[in-house]
Amino acid sequence: MNLTGTFKVGVFDSEEKMISSIKALQKNGMDIYEVYTPYPVHEVLHLMKRKSKLPTAAYIYGLTGALAVL
Repeated sequence: MNLTGTFKVGVFDSEEKMISSIKALQKNGMDIYEVYTPYPVHEVLHLMKRKSKLPTAAYIYGLTGALAVL
């Protein structure tokens, strides 16, 4: 991961434009480091080949809460 280069920032007004832009950038060999959206867009996680840590965190906190109640 080379962070010495320049970064590009994109602002999109629709989810479809953002998804198509991510696909085009990846097709041209550009790396996508982060995507911020006001609501979850699950296709972005699949395109970036990342998994959400939310289910694991929810399981751990739920188990901790249940054990604390017992």
